[in-house]
Amino acid sequence: VTEITAGREGYKVLGFCDQMPSAYAIADLVIARSGASSLTEIAIAGHPSILVPYPYAADDHQTRNAEVFDSAGAAKLVQERDLDAEKLAALATSILQDLPTYKRMAKAARALAIPDAADRVCAAIEATLTPS
Repeated sequence: VTEITAGREGYKVLGFCDQMPSAYAIADLVIARSGASSLTEIAIAGHPSILVPYPYAADDHQTRNAEVFDSAGAAKLVQERDLDAEKLAALATSILQDLPTYKRMAKAARALAIPDAADRVCAAIEATLTPS
């Protein structure tokens, strides 16, 4: 992907980033694995994504995570074994150049977000621990 995007404006390939809020703020499309934390961040950011599940994750849970986003229309799921740089670039380009699809995917991603999840968990714990 780095080779394909070399010399093109508007593309930034990151192998690792420790400033995710900044990265999401400037991103239009996210290409990522599909761990729970990554998907939470993608949903909160409201970005369309291409998800490539880690094939060695325990019980293949990343594929199941990605299937939720794919089924909701928020992401395109691509298994690593089916992927090469040209296919990835073509899929990314097709999403970015089709504004109705892009907007639909972004809206679907935002719909999966639960911004008050921590508050909900705390409320459930408090309800469980509070004597009736």
